[in-house]
Amino acid sequence: MNRIVVKFGGTSVMDAERITRAAGIVAELKRGQTELVVVVSAMGHTTDELINLAQKVQTKPNDRELDLLLSTGEQAAAALLTMALESRGIKARSFTGAGAGILTGSTFGNARIESVQTEVLELCLQDNVVPVVAGFQGISTDGEITTLGRGGSDTTAIAVAAALHAERCDIYTDVDGIYTADPRIATNAFKLETLSYNEMLEMAKYGAQVLNARAVEIARDKSVSVRVRSTFEPSNEGTLIGRPPSKFTDFTGIGVDTDTAFVRVSLNPPRSDAKSYMRVFRRDRSHRKNKLVSLLSSAHINFEVGCTFNIVAHELDLCIEKNELEKSIEVLRQNLRTGEELFVDMGLARVSIISQEMSSTCEIDAVSSLSKNNLPIKLLVRTAKRLSFFVPATRKTEAVNLLHKKLERVRLSA
Repeated sequence: MNRIVVKFGGTSVMDAERITRAAGIVAELKRGQTELVVVVSAMGHTTDELINLAQKVQTKPNDRELDLLLSTGEQAAAALLTMALESRGIKARSFTGAGAGILTGSTFGNARIESVQTEVLELCLQDNVVPVVAGFQGISTDGEITTLGRGGSDTTAIAVAAALHAERCDIYTDVDGIYTADPRIATNAFKLETLSYNEMLEMAKYGAQVLNARAVEIARDKSVSVRVRSTFEPSNEGTLIGRPPSKFTDFTGIGVDTDTAFVRVSLNPPRSDAKSYMRVFRRDRSHRKNKLVSLLSSAHINFEVGCTFNIVAHELDLCIEKNELEKSIEVLRQNLRTGEELFVDMGLARVSIISQEMSSTCEIDAVSSLSKNNLPIKLLVRTAKRLSFFVPATRKTEAVNLLHKKLERVRLSA
């Protein structure tokens, strides 16, 4: 008998109609003599509403109490879906993350799953009962309810699939798969039939919001096949994640996000009348950049060093996650020398080209396309599999479409 873990999330379980739709999908799968475990996210915008409510009660909510509060969103969804399944004559039982045996670390708000104790779930499956697990949560070794961070229900589903040695994990959502770019932004985006783990991981990290990056890492490390498919078109095969990478290496997809800030540190400028000072300054400049980068790393801040098309060399240009910006600025300001300045720009979007192997041709084509259309590039970050451009957030849609159109022509001619 096949064993599958299915996850319903986002707005796909936001009301009674869609809960009923999810129950119909489970019923159809059960007709195929499949052993099923279901994982659910909170309904609609429940998590955001609970956070807003907490902040009205306490300006900075206590982390422990906030986790306890937020976990109730998924628990409500699990109980409601269980009722819908029972109304169809399907034996089902809802579980909190703790009740399902999901053990986590002790970091409130962003705990990591350490193990899944499957005894309770296995007993349900043996009795032909569908376990419906509240995602996004677990229990620490201290006995505290913890949550897993944004997208944590994806992580729950894939971790459970790995622990149960399931054939695959199906993620049902509002889209019918993974696209080369957000189809709401890129008019010529198309669906990818298959993706490797590493391709999906890069897409998840840099703008494709369908899957959580931590979940993809677990899938890759535990070799769990994942299929992303639509709640509204359950017969659509969606996108299968876990196949070998495509032969075309220059272009997997384009991600876009506005979750990062551009930070520039202007170092002590050189004196143009002293050649000897210039030599000293060049050595000192390199030392200063290395020191500031080291300080940020020591503070466990997530950042990248980028480059610009500005010929001024006495600057350190950084890409920093917005949720770590305040901490980053504090670290940098405490270590600035006299005459050094800090500049922050939060009005940028990061547009990232994802590939299996980034080529120089791809970079030249991308830069040329943006430049010809007078689209300013504030910062450029290069890695072996990614090329990220920081452009004005007001022009992100234009940038995505220009790059997608250019790279798709290259792909078709290859």
